[in-house]
Amino acid sequence: MIYIRIGLLFIFLSITTWLTGQPLKEIPFRFKLEAADSAYIKNDYYNALEWYNQVYREDRQDKYLHKLAELYFKVRDYKRAERWLDRLIQRDKENKYPVARLQYAQVLKMNGKYDESAIQLQELLSGSYSDSVQHIAQVELDGINMAEGLVRPSNIAVVNVGTRINTRNSEATPIPVAGGDLYYVSFGENKVIYTGDEDMNSQAKIFTAKMNSKGEFTRKATPLDDIDTGSEGHIGNVFVSPDGRSMYFTYFLLDGNKLSNSEIYHVTSSGRGWSSPKKVNGLPELGIVKNPSTGTLLGQKVLFFAYNGTGEGGFDIFYAPLVSDTQVGEVVPVGSAINTRGDEISPIFSSNTLYFSSNGHPSIGGYDIYSALWTGESWTRIENMGKGINSTLDETFYFPSGDQINGYLVSNREGTRSVLSSTCCDDIFQLEDKTIIIRLLATVLDGEEPLNGASISVFPVEQNEWGSPDVQYNENDNEFVFPIDADKAYQVMVTREGYQSDTVAFNTVGVVESKDFRGTFRLKKLPEEKEEVEVIAINEPIRLNNIYYDFDDDKIKIEAEEDLDYLYDLLTDFPNMVIELSSHTDSRGSDPYNLDLSQRRADSAKDYLVKRGVNPDRIISVGYGETKILNHCTNGVKCSDEEHQLNRRTEFKILEGPTTIPVKRETRKTRDRTRESGSQQTSAYPVIEFSQTEYDLGKVKKPAIKSGQIEFKNVGNAPLEIEVASGCDCTTLDWPRSAIAPGESGTIQIQYDSSKREKGLQEVTVDILSNTKEAVTSTTFKILVE
Repeated sequence: MIYIRIGLLFIFLSITTWLTGQPLKEIPFRFKLEAADSAYIKNDYYNALEWYNQVYREDRQDKYLHKLAELYFKVRDYKRAERWLDRLIQRDKENKYPVARLQYAQVLKMNGKYDESAIQLQELLSGSYSDSVQHIAQVELDGINMAEGLVRPSNIAVVNVGTRINTRNSEATPIPVAGGDLYYVSFGENKVIYTGDEDMNSQAKIFTAKMNSKGEFTRKATPLDDIDTGSEGHIGNVFVSPDGRSMYFTYFLLDGNKLSNSEIYHVTSSGRGWSSPKKVNGLPELGIVKNPSTGTLLGQKVLFFAYNGTGEGGFDIFYAPLVSDTQVGEVVPVGSAINTRGDEISPIFSSNTLYFSSNGHPSIGGYDIYSALWTGESWTRIENMGKGINSTLDETFYFPSGDQINGYLVSNREGTRSVLSSTCCDDIFQLEDKTIIIRLLATVLDGEEPLNGASISVFPVEQNEWGSPDVQYNENDNEFVFPIDADKAYQVMVTREGYQSDTVAFNTVGVVESKDFRGTFRLKKLPEEKEEVEVIAINEPIRLNNIYYDFDDDKIKIEAEEDLDYLYDLLTDFPNMVIELSSHTDSRGSDPYNLDLSQRRADSAKDYLVKRGVNPDRIISVGYGETKILNHCTNGVKCSDEEHQLNRRTEFKILEGPTTIPVKRETRKTRDRTRESGSQQTSAYPVIEFSQTEYDLGKVKKPAIKSGQIEFKNVGNAPLEIEVASGCDCTTLDWPRSAIAPGESGTIQIQYDSSKREKGLQEVTVDILSNTKEAVTSTTFKILVE
C-alpha cells in the first residue's frame, strides 16, 4: 500500500540548526544531497524524490538521474518513470545501469507501448547482460506476445466501486461475506498522509461496507475500531470466512515506504464484536509474511500466505495445515509451477482453484491475476486470466465471483482515483455482467487491399488522459474485434511496420443498447528509409527543438537534455568548433525583463554543457529576448500557451571551425517479430524427452505389486526440477529430488498395486509437475492385470 511520510522539519533540524528560516533555494547543495541520500537510505521514497529533484537541477550527473528514475519506478509513477529512464539509458553509453534498461522496457509495456518495449527487450536478450536480467526480459517479451493475441471478453464489466469505499490512497484485499458485507483495508483518507498530523488517520485499518438488495454501496464505509492493534503499525491485508465469524489479517511495521516486519493475527466474532487479536504461531519468523487466506487441501483446512524469506527471489506462496485457528503445522511451498523468480502474492482458494497475483509469469502488464487448478495431488493448468481482469498496469488481488457474490479486483488501472500520480494507488473494482454489449470492429487496409500484420491499441480517455490500452496484433488477418464500454471516450492507434500510423478519436456517450462500431483504417506506405546526411552550415541558426522553457523560468527541463547532449556530441566530434548558443522568449513581459530572462536561459544551457566538460570559451551565450518572434504572437496579440512556447526556444550556430558539418540521421529501431516467433527455443527452460512413446510394464497377477520405471532426458537449456509425479491411486511413484542438468537423464520408479484395479489391460497416465515451459508433462504406461 502507498504510505507517504513527509518529515521535512526533521530533515532540516538533523542537518544543522542554522538553516532555520532560510528559503529552500538558498540551502547549500551538499545539504540537499545529504537530505536526499538520508531519505533514500530510510526508504522514504517521496521525500527522496523531492530532494533528488533539487539535487539534479544543480548537478546533472547520471548517478542522480539514475536515483530519480529508480524512485519514480518504485512509487509506480510509470509515466514519469518512462521519461526519466529514457533519458538515463540514452546517456548510459557504457551500460552501467542494466537494471534501469530492464525497468525502461517494463514501464513501456505497462504504459501500453508494446512495440517499443519489445525492441528494448530484444536488445537486452541479444546483449551481454546477466542471466537474471535476460530471464526477466524473456518473460516480459513472452507476456507481450501472449497479450497481443488475447481478446477481452465482451460480457464482463470491471467497475470502480465508488467513493463510498475507494479513497485517493490505496485500498486492499476486498473480501465479500454472506449478507452483503464487504471487508477491506484502507487508510480512509483522500489526502497525502503526513506523519504527525493529528487531524488525519495515519494508520491503515480494516473497513467494512454494506451492499443493499440492488447490489449497491449506498453508505460510506466505516472502520472496525474494536480491533485493537496498537498505535505503531498497520493492518495490511484481511481475510474473512464466508459466514463473517472468523478473520485473519496481517499486522506490519513500516521502514519509510518499505515493510520492515509483519505478523498474522486471528480474531473471531460472536455477533457483538470482535475478540482480541491472537498471533498465529508456527509461521516463518525471518522475512515478511502477508496475504493470509484459508482453504481445504487433502481434507485438511490450511492457511495460505505469501512469504519472502526463502532467499530465492521475491514473495512466494506457501500453505500450512491449521492445527487450530492460531497454530499451523509444517509450512509447504505450493511449488515451482506457481512460484517464480518474481513475486507471487494474494492467494485466494475457491472451488479447487488457487487465484493469485504475480509479476514473475508472462503478463499483460505488471502484476497480473493467474489461476491454478488443484487436482487433489498437485497444481496444474496455471493460466493468465486474460484481458478485462488484467490490464497493462497492476492487478494485485482477485476474489472470484460465487453464489450471489460478485467478483472483486484491486488495480491501479484507468478509473482509479489517486492522491499523487495516476498510477500510484490501488482502487477496488467489481466484476459485473454487461447488459449492453458494445464492440469496435476494425479493418486495416492498404488502399483497398487487406493489410495483415497490423497492431491496434484502443486507449480509454478520462479527463484528457489516455489510460491503459487494449492492444492486439493480428499477423495473419486484417480484422480486429475490441469490446468497449458505454459512456466512454477512446483513442484508437493503428500501426504497422513500414506504414504511417493512424489515430482516431471516438466515444460511446449516449449508447443505451448493444451496438457495433465499425472502423476502416487505410494506412499509407512509408518511403523506403535511406541513410541521409544533414548538413549544418556556418552562421546558419539551428533550432534545438526540445529545448523549451516554462513561462518566466530559466531552468533546463528534462526534455531539453536530449538536444543538449546532441550538441555536446557535436562539440566533442569537432574540437575546434566555436558556437553561439542563443535563447529567445515570447512577447509576454517587458522588453528589458525578457532580454535578461533570455540571457539567463542561454547561460543555463551553456552551464549544462560546461559541466559536462566543454571549454566555456567555445560557447558564446546570447539572449535575444523577444526581438526574434517566429509567429504572429507579438506584443498585445492574444495567443495560446502552445503558440507562445514556440518562441521560448534555444538555437545554435557555428561561429568558428568547420564551415559545414555532416550529421547522419539515426536509423529508426524496429521490432523483430521473426526472432520472437522462436522465443520458446531461446528461453531458458528444461524440456523432458521420454525414452519411449509408451511404457509397457508387462503382466501382473492380482493381487500383487509390479515394479517398473520411466526413463527420460532433459533436452532443454536449464536444470530440470520435478515438483511431483502423480498417477492413479493404484500407483506409487518415486522421482529424482535433485535438479537434472541439461543433457542428463533421470528415472521415475513405479510401484503398481494390481489389487486396486479390475482384470484386463490397464493404461495409466503419469503427470510430471516441474519447471518446464508447460508446467505438466505427461506420459503413459500399460499393464495387463491377470
